Amino acid sequence: MKTRTISTIFLSLFLLASSIAGQAQTTPEALLARLPAVPTINCAADTSEVNRFTERIYEVKSMILAEVDRIHASAKSDIVAGDIGDLGIDAQSSQKLYKLATEQNEIGDRITERMTRISNLFVAIEMKDTMATKELKVQMKPWEEQLCSGICTPAEVARSNAAEKQIYALKIKYCEKMSPLQTDAITQYLTTLKGLFADYRRLADVQNETIKMMKVGEIVPKDLSCYTALDEYATALLDSYKYWVGKSAITIL
Repeated sequence: MKTRTISTIFLSLFLLASSIAGQAQTTPEALLARLPAVPTINCAADTSEVNRFTERIYEVKSMILAEVDRIHASAKSDIVAGDIGDLGIDAQSSQKLYKLATEQNEIGDRITERMTRISNLFVAIEMKDTMATKELKVQMKPWEEQLCSGICTPAEVARSNAAEKQIYALKIKYCEKMSPLQTDAITQYLTTLKGLFADYRRLADVQNETIKMMKVGEIVPKDLSCYTALDEYATALLDSYKYWVGKSAITIL
């Protein structure tokens, strides 16, 4: 009987520890660690490789969504209600509110500046992509004119196959030109995101301190902005293989 009781206690402690560990793994940093690393793109990679990469990201995105839903559910009661007309703010409190507002603006500006820089990286890539795509179309056009479909003579089939190989090679070259730009931008995005977690949390602290002093408003969940930013990064990570071509249907000689 005593042995069974001890076993029960150990089992309970194990389950409690497992529960705590499970909760700890839902932090933004822990979910970020679950995402795949920014890949070095193999433009001729097999579809299964790209699918595995994508599936891992969607798995984490679903976990992020679950955390956001949990936060919203628990935040419904975190509302500070008071009479805004009877704040009784003295000079000291007024100075404190001014400092909080100043810090909030500084943090907001810092976040905006860093994320604008990342956004501009992708805008620049889109501009280069527009030019590269036009060049690719020009290069492919003479080869596309040699493609044969339907009933073709052996000579036409041979020319068509040769043309397909040339088109495929051009697409691979285009991918190899654009993919490093894309993954470099995503890598910089990742570095920026990691550095912004502290700012997002401090911003929430400042906002909540202001709300409590003003005695009105809804408390801001500390990690909510971190999860939102993480989800946006995961969406960008999905575009790592944006220029991927895949394996050729025709054997390259």
